[in-house]
Amino acid sequence: MAHIDHDNLPSYESTREQSLPTYEPLQRNIAFPAQFFIYQKTGLVRPFTAFIGTEESSPLYHIDLGTVMLDPGQPNVVLHADASQDSPIVASVKAAPDGDRYQIQTGSSYPPNPEGLKVSSRRGSRKYTFSVENEAGENAKGQERQVFEWRPSRGKQVRSLGLRDYGWKLVRLSGSNSDASSTSSAEKADKVVAAWSKYSESGSKKIFGFRFFEESTSEDQRKGWEIMAVMTGLAIWHVDIMEGYMY
Repeated sequence: MAHIDHDNLPSYESTREQSLPTYEPLQRNIAFPAQFFIYQKTGLVRPFTAFIGTEESSPLYHIDLGTVMLDPGQPNVVLHADASQDSPIVASVKAAPDGDRYQIQTGSSYPPNPEGLKVSSRRGSRKYTFSVENEAGENAKGQERQVFEWRPSRGKQVRSLGLRDYGWKLVRLSGSNSDASSTSSAEKADKVVAAWSKYSESGSKKIFGFRFFEESTSEDQRKGWEIMAVMTGLAIWHVDIMEGYMY
């Protein structure tokens, strides 16, 4: 197994203010299964395509994966509304010009956020964070920011995917207006809400597994944390594919 230099993995940042290549994102939400896999359609050549599904015979959403060197200026990961490559685009991940950040764009059916949705990593910490603004309640004067953090893991959540004993787990940090850089006793209440792992076996088209550990609701989908969980997980996975990590 190759050594993974987490210190050199990029950080991620999402905002609707910075434009991506021209397309019109789908103006509605989509729902993800509690557990799904990604199956390869074409090989690691242009175009590299795949699909999300609960099994190989039941494709749900088409995915395009770009190659940074061969497709400059194009999104690195594009998620479509259904299993067809011609279906509308729901969300995309794109490398920033400096190559050290990623932008994540979702359709306008997700709640507007004047500050933008952000994903970042702190070098040396092996953690990747993103935050989503959620309504704090009808009578609340403001909003609370929910912070999520991807952490490398060999724990039971990753192993439950049945793919590899190493992957990433997504933690919902406890408390409102959480500071992802803080370390306190409150972290004991942090909850693992998702996990993903790669997969490779000769003759198998299955290349990725993802699982949510919280029951999804329509409100969760409206708030947008689920699609951010999936797209940020795919962003880290794309780095692994393009740079040969975890093979």
